[in-house]
Amino acid sequence: MRMNSKLGMAAIAVGALLTTGCGTEEDALTEAHRPEGSELGQAEQLTTCPAALPVYPVNGRHNNGYDATWANWQCTPSASSVSNTDSHLGNDIFGAKGTPIVAGQAGHIRLGFTDPTGGKVVYIQDGCGWWYYYAHLDTVSTALAVGQFVSAGTYLGTLGQTGNASGTAPHLHFSIYPDGNYNAGIDPYPLLRAAEGTACSTSRVGRDSGGGFYGAISTCHSRNGGAAAAGTPFDNGGTPHVHRWGAGVVQDNNGGTLGPNTCMLKDGAGTAWMVRGSIWTAYVYQLGGSGSFLGYPIGEEFASATGPRQNFEGGYITWNGSAFAAFRY
Repeated sequence: MRMNSKLGMAAIAVGALLTTGCGTEEDALTEAHRPEGSELGQAEQLTTCPAALPVYPVNGRHNNGYDATWANWQCTPSASSVSNTDSHLGNDIFGAKGTPIVAGQAGHIRLGFTDPTGGKVVYIQDGCGWWYYYAHLDTVSTALAVGQFVSAGTYLGTLGQTGNASGTAPHLHFSIYPDGNYNAGIDPYPLLRAAEGTACSTSRVGRDSGGGFYGAISTCHSRNGGAAAAGTPFDNGGTPHVHRWGAGVVQDNNGGTLGPNTCMLKDGAGTAWMVRGSIWTAYVYQLGGSGSFLGYPIGEEFASATGPRQNFEGGYITWNGSAFAAFRY
């Protein structure tokens, strides 16, 4: 593996990554990455159709493979990115700790969510008998349960370095194997490359973790400029998907030209309103959000004599360019 001299990350961490991820002792590495409970010694596994990956499992900027630019994360494939399945029956996908991990294929959750090797893990079995293994997660979504069916794109947790990846650069170890037999795994690299265009998509806009769609939330996002202005959904302490907050549902966006923002839909309402920028910061972090006297927004930010203003159920917030003020009606 070649390293970019400008990486700026500790060489010790890189060295640890190399010893657990791409050494030359194939048998030892296979053992090191084998998930707990994997089956051994099966000559043939039954699957009823080819493995598929309609959604890239890392939903954000990343690098797929041991290469000179592994820490140069992006949304599209790296020209130098290579398959790294030869020594540990899977691909390592590098990215920032906390980057959302999503289901690459629909299926049922199998086994639990921790093991000594993978740390925090998720196992999904599709309808054809293929298992999809997501390892070293920093967090696993509390909405998941063994036996639960999840759609492709469902939020699973966040990228990390748990299990035997402790001390290495944060990454997702991703494997695909038949009928629970890790040692019979296939190279997921071609499927990952084909799905890479979905890595930074806005496909989660308006969707909850179970795949349910909230048209009002999606309309709020597009009405305010879409991905360019509002950004894409991100985890601001719960999940990047639509989720409950007080007396309604919300979806947080990481901010384009508008800065961080939230689309909020009050129970029983027909329109979702966006809270953004400096008013969003004051509302969420200083005033208590939907649980405060303000409640949910009843419209979006507009210009007033004293600067931007936004009305809420119980009062309003103004911003004069350097400080906010909140008033009850």
